[in-house]
Amino acid sequence: MRKLSTVALGFVLVLMLVAGSARAEESCRHPGTPEEAKALAERAAEHLRRYGPETAFPGFLDPTAGFMERDLYVFVFDQDGLMWVNGRFPELIGSNVFGTQAPDGRFVFFDGLEKVLRHGRTWIQYTWYNPCTQKLQPKASFLMKVGPFIVGVGVYGMVGA
Repeated sequence: MRKLSTVALGFVLVLMLVAGSARAEESCRHPGTPEEAKALAERAAEHLRRYGPETAFPGFLDPTAGFMERDLYVFVFDQDGLMWVNGRFPELIGSNVFGTQAPDGRFVFFDGLEKVLRHGRTWIQYTWYNPCTQKLQPKASFLMKVGPFIVGVGVYGMVGA
C-alpha cells in the first residue's frame, strides 16, 4: 500500500494535465468557500472509508471523479507525515509534510495531526502558495481522521476555527 502503481499514477497525472489548464482558470475566478471545503473533505473521507485507499486515492487525483472543484482539492497524509494524495500539487506525493513550517515557525501539518487526533476533525490555518495569485497567502484546511490517514481540503483566506 506504500506506493500507488506507477501505471495508475501515470494515467491520473495525464488526466490532470489535460484538465488542468481549464480548471485552473475557472478556479481562480470562483474560489471555494470554507463550507464547500468542509463538505468536500467529508465526502472524500466517506469515500475513503467505503472504498479504501487503493480505490479512493486514484479517484482523488482524477479531475473527472468529482474531488477537485475549482480551487478545492483533496490531500491525504498519514500519521507519519507521508503525503499520499495532493490533487493540486502531485509533486508533493511521497514527501513528508511534517517539516512544513509556517512563517511564524509552527509545523502546521504536525500541529494539525495533534489536533485531529484529539478531536477527529479540525481546521488548521497556515500560509501556502496560491497558484492563482502566485503568492504565499493565508490558507485554512479542514482535516478529518480516517483510519491511519488524515484527509484535508483547504481554502485561501482565514476561517473561524
